[in-house]
Amino acid sequence: MRKPELFKMACLRDIQRLFGGGSRNAFYAGFGNRITDAMSYRSVNVPSSRIFTIDSYGEVKMELLELAGYKSSYIHMVGGRVEVIPGTCADWEVCHHEDGSRRPDVPSGSS
Repeated sequence: MRKPELFKMACLRDIQRLFGGGSRNAFYAGFGNRITDAMSYRSVNVPSSRIFTIDSYGEVKMELLELAGYKSSYIHMVGGRVEVIPGTCADWEVCHHEDGSRRPDVPSGSS
């Protein structure tokens, strides 16, 4: 029987060790397409409130929270990504040059 989550957990722990182990967390949020992905992210201490599962319809869910009824989509998350992932800019055109490089004069988290 295959257990891909065991492989993913081992990989995530290896990456975590590269960042100094327990005192610093290498992962801010986690995205996956199965509940076992969510459990893998929990194994490296990613908070349940920042673990997202994407189903085959593109709906984004937070299955590990008690209020498992949360649903969103990639499109709706784009506007809220500043809250989910700090240091990102909510408006691509404001924060980046035409070539895609980040404008240095725009502080992180600006929109």
